[in-house]
Amino acid sequence: MKLAILGGTGRTGVEVIKQALEKGLTVTALVRDIEKAKEKLPSSPELTLVQGDALEQSKVDQVVQGHDAVIVSLGGGLRGPDVEICSKAQKLINHSVKKYNVRRMIVVSSIGVGDSWNSVSWITGFLLWLVLGRPLADKEIQEQQIREDLPEFDWTIVRPGQLTDTGLTGTYRTGFDLGSNRISRADVAHFILNQLESDEFHRQAPSIIY
Repeated sequence: MKLAILGGTGRTGVEVIKQALEKGLTVTALVRDIEKAKEKLPSSPELTLVQGDALEQSKVDQVVQGHDAVIVSLGGGLRGPDVEICSKAQKLINHSVKKYNVRRMIVVSSIGVGDSWNSVSWITGFLLWLVLGRPLADKEIQEQQIREDLPEFDWTIVRPGQLTDTGLTGTYRTGFDLGSNRISRADVAHFILNQLESDEFHRQAPSIIY
């Protein structure tokens, strides 16, 4: 399987790429700085790095074309121009997957977005939006774009809890109305890769926590 990954140098994206290569998959990742990306990512003949920005349609097209699935693991800062990168880039990604008919897409969002808001306590919800209000609002728009632009495509939106770097366990809960808890980036990557050829969460947005 050939994977296109956007957001591959973020901490979750790095885990996705590492585990994908361990599974023998072929990966193409769009990165802003190839030299910095090489410092984070394993060296492999199955990994191709394309230098560019997720807000450049031509670069997104280049990465998406000819692949079997797309994984989107973008994240913006708390403020500044990148705070809306998820929704702005998703619009371009949606255009590309339709143009090249890449039917499978998995997108990393967050607990607290969409109907997952109803499963967290009021204090957790308050803190989420107090600290991450603007990025979460952008992910709300991103999720809406996927549903509206790709009603016939095979997408899954993954909503992790509080992300950690505690490593891979392979044991976690996924589904709906789970509340909020921690989850390692490695386990999020594990779940994403297991979902590539699964229809368990076809056009759904499950949460993932311990």
